[in-house]
Amino acid sequence: MQKILSLVWFKIYPPHFGGQKGIALFNKYLGEHFTIDCLCSRNNEVIADAGCHIIPELPASKTQFFNPFAWRKILKQLNKEDYSFVILEQPYYGLLALWLKRKINLIIHTHNIESLRFKSLQKKSWPFLFSYEKWSLQKAHLVIFKTKQEKEFAIQHFSLTEAKCYVLPYGIEDARPYNKKESRKFLSEKYGIKEEEKIILFAGTLDYEPNADAVEKIYFRIEPLLRQKLPAFKILICGRNKFSAFAYLKEFKNDNILQAGFVEKIEPYFTGADVFINPVQNVHGVQTKLFDALNYNLNVVCFEAAARKLPSYLDKKIFIGGDNDFDSFADRIVQSLTPNFDTPEEFYTDYSWSNIVREFVNYLTIRCSN
Repeated sequence: MQKILSLVWFKIYPPHFGGQKGIALFNKYLGEHFTIDCLCSRNNEVIADAGCHIIPELPASKTQFFNPFAWRKILKQLNKEDYSFVILEQPYYGLLALWLKRKINLIIHTHNIESLRFKSLQKKSWPFLFSYEKWSLQKAHLVIFKTKQEKEFAIQHFSLTEAKCYVLPYGIEDARPYNKKESRKFLSEKYGIKEEEKIILFAGTLDYEPNADAVEKIYFRIEPLLRQKLPAFKILICGRNKFSAFAYLKEFKNDNILQAGFVEKIEPYFTGADVFINPVQNVHGVQTKLFDALNYNLNVVCFEAAARKLPSYLDKKIFIGGDNDFDSFADRIVQSLTPNFDTPEEFYTDYSWSNIVREFVNYLTIRCSN
């Protein structure tokens, strides 16, 4: 069986959030077809059901790319094993292309156009990252994108060929076995939610600027409008918030807004809620939280920007407010609580990790045989 080195510079094990799950589950299902070694940062934990060999030996720091010891560790691992592929999560270790042997194929797994995300966050380094991102993707044998739009952007602006690009969407593991009645009871008892109160859920990494902005919008714009439109509700906000710069978000609570913080098991929250809201406006890459909500058969309310990359067969599950129109966003929340359409079977087929990875492996096998 061929071997793959998965190079992950940040924490993904155990996976709690959308981005972490996107990589961890990709590795897990890819491990059914290849032997996977995952060389990752030291803050990862070795878990039994990862489907790969976890090697948590890289520095747990964003400056690791400038650390000669990190590069030495990577090159040592490459020389130690006979790898056919190296998969980089994001292009930051793209310089590795200069040291790879010819027989090793470099794959870069992008999760957005990273330099555009930097630009939207007004980071001054974005032009440098744009050039480095372009160079790295050009050096790769294959580049994996999350959406067709990002692939097309890279073809046009990074001068990539169509043959070098592959679209691999964010996947799901079928969550329908979870019991909604039991989950609702759990949330009601834990947070004192009354039977007549609708549970409106927002979940994400709160110490990330677009999600932090969404929490502010919930508190200052959406909840006051909902008071005028909905007689009884609770907005439940879940997510990690470990950085002092975002500590102020913990104060954004009242009789209708409950701050749950980081929760070890998110399943009862998605299963027990009545609707999931995503008031994130600075959208880059795939909004994985929407896929998670749909997986648990929740209706979703979001702005137009977050819904553009979703298939049309989800129209009855997605309620769209006009960008920056919070009154229409609140109206869509109320409307979303009435219809009872199940998430279409197409979604569970199209976004099954097993199916997604099987198609990718078939593509990779054909590509490498040519």
